[in-house]
Amino acid sequence: MKESSEEPGSIDLTEGCVYVFGRFRADPAERRLYRDAEPVALTAKGFDLLLALIEDPGRLKTREALIERLWPRTIVEENNLSWNIRAVRKALDDGEDPAWIETVRGHGYRFVGEVRRQPRTPPAALAPVAPPENESETEARIDRAVLRRRRWWLPVGSLMLALAVAWIALGSWFPDPEAEPVDPNSLAVLPFANLDGTADDGWFAAGIQSTILAKLAAIADLKVLSRSATQDLTDLQREAAELARELGVAFVLEGTVQRHEQRINVNVVLVDGANGQHAWGQTYTREVGDVFEVQNDIAEQVARALRVAMTRSERSQMQFVPTRNLAAYDNFLRAEYLAEQIAAQRAQDPAATAAEARRLYRLAIADDPTFALAWARLSYVESLSGWYYLDTDPATQRSADQAARTAVALAPDLPQGHLALGYVHYYRDRDYERALSEFELARVGQPGDGEISVAIASVLRRQGRVEGAIAAYEQAISLDPRNPRWHLERGHALMMQRRYADAVASYDRSLAANPDQDSARLHRVIGRLMAGKVSEAAADFQALPPSAGENRYRYGVGFAIAWLQRDSATALTALDSAPDWVITPFQPTTRTPKALLRGMALQLGNNEDAATEAFALAGKQVSERLAEGDQDRNIHIMQALVLAYSGESETALRIARGITDSLPLSRDAVTAPPFHLALAEIEALSGEPAQSAQHLRELLDRPAGHVLSTALIEADARFDRVRGEVRLSDYPSD
Repeated sequence: MKESSEEPGSIDLTEGCVYVFGRFRADPAERRLYRDAEPVALTAKGFDLLLALIEDPGRLKTREALIERLWPRTIVEENNLSWNIRAVRKALDDGEDPAWIETVRGHGYRFVGEVRRQPRTPPAALAPVAPPENESETEARIDRAVLRRRRWWLPVGSLMLALAVAWIALGSWFPDPEAEPVDPNSLAVLPFANLDGTADDGWFAAGIQSTILAKLAAIADLKVLSRSATQDLTDLQREAAELARELGVAFVLEGTVQRHEQRINVNVVLVDGANGQHAWGQTYTREVGDVFEVQNDIAEQVARALRVAMTRSERSQMQFVPTRNLAAYDNFLRAEYLAEQIAAQRAQDPAATAAEARRLYRLAIADDPTFALAWARLSYVESLSGWYYLDTDPATQRSADQAARTAVALAPDLPQGHLALGYVHYYRDRDYERALSEFELARVGQPGDGEISVAIASVLRRQGRVEGAIAAYEQAISLDPRNPRWHLERGHALMMQRRYADAVASYDRSLAANPDQDSARLHRVIGRLMAGKVSEAAADFQALPPSAGENRYRYGVGFAIAWLQRDSATALTALDSAPDWVITPFQPTTRTPKALLRGMALQLGNNEDAATEAFALAGKQVSERLAEGDQDRNIHIMQALVLAYSGESETALRIARGITDSLPLSRDAVTAPPFHLALAEIEALSGEPAQSAQHLRELLDRPAGHVLSTALIEADARFDRVRGEVRLSDYPSD
């Protein structure tokens, strides 16, 4: 892929020439765009972007090169570039069949029109010059208002004066200048109301909404919120314009579905969030067999109403019909309804729900063996079942692999097929490079799918490419800002970078999206601990609601706070009501024997005899797991730790080093660091301070802030014997 060779930030301000294309003229000296002799509203960044494209027509400009040119040496989201591309296209009236700017999917943009460079001739009357680089949010709103398609107009004169006076009198009506700008091509597809009156048919309305959303999300120049962003917005008493403001989108699509025997009635309305006006609407009364054409037409009419540019492949994908077999489609939609409950964590019995979804997908495939989308979704649910231990049968994971490969073979361009195959590589094979390759192929076909962005982010995080992971999480958040899971995952990535304050803020956003979850509260406590703010962590921990008592992580976190405060008695109290196996931020596994932690706390309080008994109990519990055939590396590292605390250093070191040799830090930046931290702990206990310090430094040099920070080393009694050799002064404060 060839990148632009221009210097970052170098905008051509040649005084002696202008660029002419069609009816347009761009004047670099004035930083203005004209159509014929009339100035066209365009922000400074928009003009810079246009200039970067027209000064080298026909040449591909990568997204990376354009971002670096417009925002040199600055970290920005790709959404900023996408928004400016849309604004420039609006200014050029570059509609459904782009005549000026071509999107090269997955790469960047190319100016495809003929451009002539001519000597500059100033116009007789000049419009105001665009402001410099740091245009304000207010200017961006003005530009969007001008660029937005005009659906109605008001005569100037006394009415405008009256409106101006009213606006001044009601200053609170002005938009918040600090608010995020609304993308003019942003859309939320609300849940379609089921008018059948029976909950049993809710799957049909949900399926139509989901299909239309997926078709629109395939358009690169349209920002469509994910389904989970709107799934709880079923209150028909609320105005669509109000919901648009709440969701931060320019338009809202709402609809109703009624199915009676072999007839369907679908009514849809596209609402402009700025004024509540209907931009488009249609009622479809058709045979059930025409549901595919109805879905395709709705998506196409919405895209046309929004005047978004579409490539040939996007048009083809919009017309894609997954199956013509109605029985297969019915079973598929029923399965999708259940799969959505699992993904949204609303299933009362996830294992049973997943099993039923798989059964329905297989019924759909039995009715139509060429149903590629059903094969892909079957594979996804099977992969998910294995990852979350809903079904641990190896045959299920083999089936997931076969189903994904069948989907890709049947429909090589189907995004969901590549997504499913990517999850096989990710969840089953831990082959992150191949998983990322498949996820990227999925994103090419479905650029507006937040789930794909999260899949990419998850793999990048494991590869240690945390900056890219954070950007991908933020892309998903932009498509689903109300999803607590995305904010939580973004917080985990920020923890890896030791950006603990930012991580805590991300956990707070997760809580704001779902105040009932305890995971974000506990991770917020850990973020404060890793930053060395033990008192604040303790205060947050004390404020946890009673529901957090059901979370096994609570016991380990309570122990960690007391441990860092070197309070042996409180550490023991934190474990009093804990089960035999707990989760703790100090160990690399979700299965830490409570007896091991008790032994550590007793040893901290100089009660060696009781500590020895506790370590013996922990050893017995680990041995029982091993005897039952549990050969997971998590239980083996627990065995090594228990042996080290029991004084059997040689065996402990052999086991721990065998594990870390098989799982180097370069293989998995999420999973590997806790095991290497455990090795450093064992080496410190075994009288090998130099080796322990070396491993601690290796962790500090990497994005492993989720397990180690300079503040933790300073406070943690486990590293009293090696702290001096780590040379913490070589590292910045967390």
